[in-house]
Amino acid sequence: MAGKILHLHVVAFVAVALLVLVGCSTTGVDRAEQRVASMEQMRAAVVEGKANVTATSAALQEVVAAGNADPRPAYAKYKGELTELDSAVTTIRGLADDLQANSKAYFDNWTAQLANIENPDIKARAEKAKQEFTAQFTKIKDAGQVVKTKFAPLSADLHDIQKYLDLNLNAQGVASIKDLAEKASKEAGEVNVATDALLQAVDAARAALAPFKGAEAAPAPAPEGGAQK
Repeated sequence: MAGKILHLHVVAFVAVALLVLVGCSTTGVDRAEQRVASMEQMRAAVVEGKANVTATSAALQEVVAAGNADPRPAYAKYKGELTELDSAVTTIRGLADDLQANSKAYFDNWTAQLANIENPDIKARAEKAKQEFTAQFTKIKDAGQVVKTKFAPLSADLHDIQKYLDLNLNAQGVASIKDLAEKASKEAGEVNVATDALLQAVDAARAALAPFKGAEAAPAPAPEGGAQK
């Protein structure tokens, strides 16, 4: 029964998509594939960003561990990891903005063309399908906001630690930020947990929107309890 209902929703979705694109070279399936492709891009960037969070936190722990010896190599690695993390965040923000803008246009077109469906039963199914797809994108937006909220204090701490160590890269200076490094590790773990939730939301939306089974998302990675050390 659930499969039949889903099939009807997909039929309604395709009907609206075709109406939206009458007279255009792009088909409804093409438009759906474009949305999936956009989510694939963002998913890949988020996975990479999660790895950067873990690597940067781990590099900071290496600085602390090297405090009684020569912390310079470990600190150079930390700075490099932080730079890569900043770059990943910029990429993710750009892709997220593009996805939101394109998805809004996509659903606006869908809404505008609902009036062209005469059969009330098909129209009702199309409206319900649109609401369900819209809800999937709302979950992505909400999960992304949680990641953003969790990441802000971590990013601030990581950059402040870098600035501090630029002035105090010695045994005493490194020892003095041990508690801050532990705090950053905990924050990184929270960011990664929130990131897993975002990936799950993206995967669910991709699976719902994919026009064929081969376009469905791969499972999100298993949630992590914290950053690696």
